[in-house]
Amino acid sequence: MPELIHVGDRLIHVNAITMVDCARIEALEVTIHHREGVDVARGPDAIDALLHLRPSILEGRRLRFARHAWAIHNLLGHPGMQVLTWLGLRALGLALHDATVPRPIGPRLVPHRAREAAAG
Repeated sequence: MPELIHVGDRLIHVNAITMVDCARIEALEVTIHHREGVDVARGPDAIDALLHLRPSILEGRRLRFARHAWAIHNLLGHPGMQVLTWLGLRALGLALHDATVPRPIGPRLVPHRAREAAAG
């Protein structure tokens, strides 16, 4: 397990973490309470923090899109980009790479809608 978790602009030592609030995980936000205060991890940082701290929290229906979301990208996006680059088709390779990056699905996961829902 890594000793540091990336949260926003900070790296927090795992031993300094006192509580993790996952109430907004479906909006890809995790609130991390630690000795020096409170920080919110968003997007990939939220998923990464939970994968390091408690991977089982990502199981089940709540985050079904996140569980194996990177498989297509890693199996097709990276090798495809490399082959297309070798063939002199760098722009097409980058387009393939970017097209296979997983994105959350559903209106709850669109950032501006998540903020509107949180505001009430």
